[in-house]
Amino acid sequence: MQRAKTLFLVMPLLLAFIVAPVHAWTQIEVSGNWTLCTPEHFIRNGTGISGYASWNENVTEFSGFWLMLHNVSWTNFREWWQPYTAQTFYIIVNITDASGTVTAVTRLKGETNLFGALNTFHVLVGAFNTSTWDDTQLRPPGFSNFDTILWNPAEFQLFIIPESNQTKIIWIWNVGEQNIGYTAIVDYVISNPVTVTLTYRHEGDGYAEGYVTSSFTLPTVPTYQETESNWLSAIQQSLGFMVPAVMILLAMVRIFFEMVRLSLPLLGAIVFLWIMDTIFTAITTGEFRLIGEMFLKIYDFVRAIWQTIAAIIQAIWDLITFWS
Repeated sequence: MQRAKTLFLVMPLLLAFIVAPVHAWTQIEVSGNWTLCTPEHFIRNGTGISGYASWNENVTEFSGFWLMLHNVSWTNFREWWQPYTAQTFYIIVNITDASGTVTAVTRLKGETNLFGALNTFHVLVGAFNTSTWDDTQLRPPGFSNFDTILWNPAEFQLFIIPESNQTKIIWIWNVGEQNIGYTAIVDYVISNPVTVTLTYRHEGDGYAEGYVTSSFTLPTVPTYQETESNWLSAIQQSLGFMVPAVMILLAMVRIFFEMVRLSLPLLGAIVFLWIMDTIFTAITTGEFRLIGEMFLKIYDFVRAIWQTIAAIIQAIWDLITFWS
């Protein structure tokens, strides 16, 4: 896994440095709270802060744009008394010609819920033929790896590829041993010359640091598997507000089973002492019906556990089959 991730990061960087002409961004604006902010390296750190930064470059012969976010560090902040906190970071690329604009948006968002019991990080993306958009138009990539449900991969490559009849935009993440991609088609043909604008925007509570490499010469697009639509991404697309609820439910189930796991040794000792006490009491008092009542209670308890597990499995299965 580490080797695949290393290749995912290193190979495009080498190709970009070998074939890409030198370009230098022209700063348009840097405002708000930043620890460090350049096109190649950003750091935001704090609570209740926000920041905005943008740079552009004029390109006479535009053949494509490539960007890679790598070496990302992300921490969600919260005070002990806060039930919910969030921090958001946007990476926005605009390609503007004489007639219009193509925009690629990547939103990184971390959240804490349930007083810190739930700590999540999610990615949303979107591609538009306008510079005007909002968060409701962004879409979640359908990562099929269950380990990424609560914490999506942060590092990605972005390819903006002009074609004769459209513009293709591809995001690629390395998940486990494979590259996962999300492709968006913008029904707009880019004409030369263009102005490329790179924008960073952040808000909320937390620490975020990342390195960005970009090029106006496209490296080879790595082989990737298109993201698949699954029940979680379907919920997030159609009922975005449901996702936090699903995440909270999953966290509560996980906390419950963790508490059960930790209490099993103690519970076993308590049950053993209760059985021995019941048997000893029955023998010393001659009330042997106590032993029968004990076994009935054990049977009722085991049956209740089984019915609860069956109900949970049935509810999960109904949810999966409903959205599949």
